[in-house]
Amino acid sequence: MELRTFRWFVANKKWLAGRWIALSLAAWAAAVMGPGAIAHELAVDVEGAWSRPAIAQGNGAVYFSLTNRESEPVTLVGASSTVARFTEIHETYVIESQGEADHGDEHTHEHAAPGDAPNAHGHSHAGHDEASPAVSVQPGPTLGMRKIDEITIAPGETVHFAPGGYHVMLIQLEKTLVWGERFDVMLHFADGHTLTFAVEVGAGGA
Repeated sequence: MELRTFRWFVANKKWLAGRWIALSLAAWAAAVMGPGAIAHELAVDVEGAWSRPAIAQGNGAVYFSLTNRESEPVTLVGASSTVARFTEIHETYVIESQGEADHGDEHTHEHAAPGDAPNAHGHSHAGHDEASPAVSVQPGPTLGMRKIDEITIAPGETVHFAPGGYHVMLIQLEKTLVWGERFDVMLHFADGHTLTFAVEVGAGGA
């Protein structure tokens, strides 16, 4: 019995070696990727990303077009960048009533930066090219600005981030954004995917 077993191992040593390697690679992949691993690269395109020049410690805004090439909806839940202390998705909107205008900016809140205590820091939205919250430019409408927690994009849909609408807001710039320079912004999606793209400082489509 032992001789037959030995002969079987000798005859199948190549198969056993290949099987062992395959199992080892599978175990390594599971350990590295983890249970929440992303199975494929997200088919989402960013085009025409730009930002106007802005001074350090002020605010800026990033504009672009975002297209979903997936067969299912994707949900954008945030953004990040190294050029600003805070990076958020915002929307400029028309305030419908005077009471809403008196209320002011719906996004008056405080942030906690890494290492800060919770609610340790506040910020203002004034000072970048979007209209300041609850400011009426006669004879036009009164505009406000608010933080957007998520944007769901249908298959094949393109969402435009443009002045007067959605934009990625750069709050408390760590550096001056100089005409012609480029910097990166990362978008974060609900399923764990991220997408990094370059932004050019300039006049965009103007």
